[in-house]
Amino acid sequence: SCRTFSNTNDSIQLISICRDLAKQTVDELITDRILCKRVTLKLKTANFEVLTRSKTLSNYTDSLATITEKAVELLRHELDHELELPALRLMGVR
Repeated sequence: SCRTFSNTNDSIQLISICRDLAKQTVDELITDRILCKRVTLKLKTANFEVLTRSKTLSNYTDSLATITEKAVELLRHELDHELELPALRLMGVR
């Protein structure tokens, strides 16, 4: 699931969007009766640079808690460590 939004670097808003996208992704997994072993976060900056980060899980899952935790962890890592990270305009979780 992806969402485009107004350029922002508000971490509270971005984490909220990330949680919503993780929920949509889990809903799709459950509907399609599939499990995942990797969580991928896609970010697009205000200057249209695309960043993709992923985390491989220890087990296959469709757990909302697990997938949300990993997606938010990936996002926080980018927000905390990319001091030059421009405002974001798109985010996706799959």
